[in-house]
Amino acid sequence: MQREIEDSARTAAAAEEKAAKIAWVQDEVEKMEALPGTPAEQYLLKERRLEGIDLEHDSLRYASEFRCRPEGRKSKALVAVVTDAGGKIVGMQGTLLQSNGRSKRDEKGKKTKLSAGYIGDGAVRIKNKLGTGTIAIAEGLETGLTRLLAGPAEIRVCLGSIRPETAQVKAGRVEVIADSDKAQECRQIARELAADNPHARVHVVTVPASLGEKADLNDLLQDMGSRAVAAAVDDADRVFARQRRANVEQLVRGSDEEIADRVLETQEDLFGRIVITEGTVWIFDGKLWTALNDNRLTRAIARFDGATYPTPSNGIGEVKITSSKAKSVEALLMSKREDDGFFDDAPTGITCDSGFIVFDHDADERRFKVLVFDNAYSEEQADEGLADRIIENEADLLLHLVVEAATGLLSTRRMADPATSGIAKEAWMKDADRVRAWSAERLSIRANSVVTVADLYLDFRQWCAAEGVSESRIPARNSFARRLRQVEPRLVPGPNSAGARFENAALKPVC
Repeated sequence: MQREIEDSARTAAAAEEKAAKIAWVQDEVEKMEALPGTPAEQYLLKERRLEGIDLEHDSLRYASEFRCRPEGRKSKALVAVVTDAGGKIVGMQGTLLQSNGRSKRDEKGKKTKLSAGYIGDGAVRIKNKLGTGTIAIAEGLETGLTRLLAGPAEIRVCLGSIRPETAQVKAGRVEVIADSDKAQECRQIARELAADNPHARVHVVTVPASLGEKADLNDLLQDMGSRAVAAAVDDADRVFARQRRANVEQLVRGSDEEIADRVLETQEDLFGRIVITEGTVWIFDGKLWTALNDNRLTRAIARFDGATYPTPSNGIGEVKITSSKAKSVEALLMSKREDDGFFDDAPTGITCDSGFIVFDHDADERRFKVLVFDNAYSEEQADEGLADRIIENEADLLLHLVVEAATGLLSTRRMADPATSGIAKEAWMKDADRVRAWSAERLSIRANSVVTVADLYLDFRQWCAAEGVSESRIPARNSFARRLRQVEPRLVPGPNSAGARFENAALKPVC
């Protein structure tokens, strides 16, 4: 009886100690800030080369005075916040940083990372803002963030050995991202996940062993670039609970139709809803619709080379992806969607860091103006009480100005458009719309002058390259031609029988 009382007391004391540690971690996280503009952002962008992904997540914080215990030494740090299945903060891990965003390293050259709380009780959850179904489980934070370069996913970082329970999924695509020395261990974890979740599509993402014994997905990015990361995800091995042959897809019928369905399923696992129109597969990255790289589609079909399926005679058949079969599968894939005209009524709006803000056409004119303000004032010149004094002493004049402006807007149905605003707006539109900017610089409307869309598009791509526009941001040819007719309505298309061309345009000479 005495022993039971003592055990109960120890259990209660341990629970109280754990609750106190977690409460302290939660208080520390509350003091931290988001990453933009901090050394933590610089660390991820410069040292880890994680450019082009969204870093604004509740689980990623910057601490100017990070410590792993109340009496611990303080340091700048990128902080990964660990939450349990219910979303409660239970721990954190800090990557210590210098003021310039470079990581602090120990005498052996390893990054210094310190943990607090109970990081084994949960995971760092980086939510997928696009809502696609893929869940990717990684061992380290940088590995998990690197996965986002291949497409949208919900990332769950274990901050240590990968744990199967982190997945918490019954269906959809699940990726287990393996470091080069953990491939076998991660395959076993994937088999357990596949056995426990028969409706889930479980994959293992691996990196080449040539990168080193303990290489991870971020090392692959550093060594071979973002396309190699995308290829690693595209080539991830599907793992089944009972697999006939390692690293081989399993089919039910082995038909071209089934392969097309599986390729479509895989692409929508990776990118969310896809659009197929005019022979092109389009994906949405949260800001823009972009054409899916042809190589990624080719790889998705090729991965079914060698796939097995049961034959009517109870044998095992094997798929051979020849060039003609690949074309057949691709044609069937293109027939799976009827999205022609999807972009004909594209919304008007503006792309910004938080996504795409839609305007209607009237609002584009009535509500959106670019105001030029380039005066600089020192802190000594600032008058913090100006607004209060205007309201107190000149409320009648302020009301008069508001009523007069509203009356003018109601009568003309338009906002006043100062010359400086018009100039600034045109400059902004050219900067935001690459086809518009190229057209203003390179295209000339000229009667009886014929130019092909192919020649215009080639010049446009060369112009984009000179401007430093990344390949992924260059619109496909069909989209370019459609957009060009919108920004330059004077263009006269030629007859369809003559091929895609305009009969009253020419390229300006290069100065």
